Amino acid sequence: PNPYATTPHFDWDISLPPDTARRVTGRNCVVDISAGFDEVATWPPTNVVLIASDFILQESWGPIVVRNSKNVTFLDVLAAIYEYWQTPLTEKDVHNLQKLDPQNYRLMVDAYLQRCKRSPSIREWEMSQGLRRVDLFGDNRKWWGKWFFRIIHTYCLADFFD
Repeated sequence: PNPYATTPHFDWDISLPPDTARRVTGRNCVVDISAGFDEVATWPPTNVVLIASDFILQESWGPIVVRNSKNVTFLDVLAAIYEYWQTPLTEKDVHNLQKLDPQNYRLMVDAYLQRCKRSPSIREWEMSQGLRRVDLFGDNRKWWGKWFFRIIHTYCLADFFD
C-alpha cells in the first residue's frame, strides 16, 4: 500500500479501459502494472468475487460481480469495475439522482460531455451512447484501490452463481 494517505495506489480514470491504469509507488513514481494483470486477485483464490460499495444506488444496481472459470485475476477485477461503471443510466436513475439534488443532472451532463471529448473512440458514437454510471463521478473518476469498494465473500460463492 501507498504510505501516503492522500496519494492513490493507482492512477486510473475509471472512464477509460483498464489497460490505461498505472500504479503509484511509495516514492510517488507512476509505473506500468500490466505485468501483474494475470495475477490472482484474492487469497485464497476464487472464481467469483462480489464488490460492493457504499454508493447510494448500490441497492438498485447490485454489486460488481467478477467471474472467471479458473481464478479471478487482477485484470478481471479492473475489467469488471470498468464495465460496471460503463453501464448506461436509466431514466429512473437520472430521476432519482435529480431528486437528491437538482444540480446533479447538470453535473452529470458536464461529465458526460468531458468523457466524450477524452474518449479514444469516435466522439459521435460515444455521445450517442448517452449518460453512463461513470458520469456520476464528475471529475472524480480516479480509482484509489479497493478501499473505495468492499470486497465481500470472495469464496464459497460459486454455489450461488452456477
